[in-house]
Amino acid sequence: MRLRKVPISFDLRRQVRDFIGERGEKRTFFGIIARIEYAYGFVIRDGSADWVFFHKSDNHPDEWSRQRTGLRVKFNIGFSFNGPVAMNIAAV
Repeated sequence: MRLRKVPISFDLRRQVRDFIGERGEKRTFFGIIARIEYAYGFVIRDGSADWVFFHKSDNHPDEWSRQRTGLRVKFNIGFSFNGPVAMNIAAV
């Protein structure tokens, strides 16, 4: 069974439960915003070219207003039942 199909509430499914990093330190990744919509977007991670989803509510409101396609950013990657999520996105 896929985790996305687990019968739990939407809020619990979206909750980020862990981050990539060591000893409590979140690893910082770099990339470029590839697509941005009203409340979500995707960032392309440097190196692997993975597209990582992000949501408006997972980022600081001031940073959200500055984000646009092609912007170079740094971010952390967390995991929810829906999959990987880019968090704490900030322009570099």
